[in-house]
Amino acid sequence: MWTFREGLDPAFKEEIRKAFITIDDPEALKVFRAEAFIPTVDSDVEVVRTWINAIQAANPDAVPAPQ
Repeated sequence: MWTFREGLDPAFKEEIRKAFITIDDPEALKVFRAEAFIPTVDSDVEVVRTWINAIQAANPDAVPAPQ
């Protein structure tokens, strides 16, 4: 998942988003080690957050705390 830095113009973010999700050139995708880019939202990674919380609960030293 790629994110934008805070403060970017919303129209510019949309241009970048569209540019990525419309890439269909295999050589260009190869640079990113990708087959495609798809739109995502924050909730798409909730399962990862759940896994991290479970791992931290079982072994507090397994995952470094965010700084």
